[in-house]
Amino acid sequence: GVSKGYGFVSYDNFDSGDQAINTMNGQYLGGNPVDVSYAYKKDTKGERHGSTAERILAAKRPNATTSILKTASKDYVPYKEEAKTSYTSIAPPPPPVRPPPLVRPPPPSMPPPMAPPGLGMYGVG
Repeated sequence: GVSKGYGFVSYDNFDSGDQAINTMNGQYLGGNPVDVSYAYKKDTKGERHGSTAERILAAKRPNATTSILKTASKDYVPYKEEAKTSYTSIAPPPPPVRPPPLVRPPPPSMPPPMAPPGLGMYGVG
């Protein structure tokens, strides 16, 4: 589609956002300088995300990623050495099909040449 000239990126924490701002702000993308900053808050007059108050609240909030990992790992079954698949028992893939040759095959065999008229079968006329 057609570029609108802006985009939004979301990070899990303020440190990652700060690092992106410090690393990318002022760099060039497609020959144009990039302006990277925190987005403006909705329904405010020029206030941006990333304030000290937001950072304090985020630090007190339980980490959603950690709770997801804990939930996912509760049914985790440890890897067992004997459960490995032996790849030697798996047949190799079939060889690739060769394309037809680009050279034409020779024409079919020609019958032997006929004797000139008057010589007959034995060469005597």
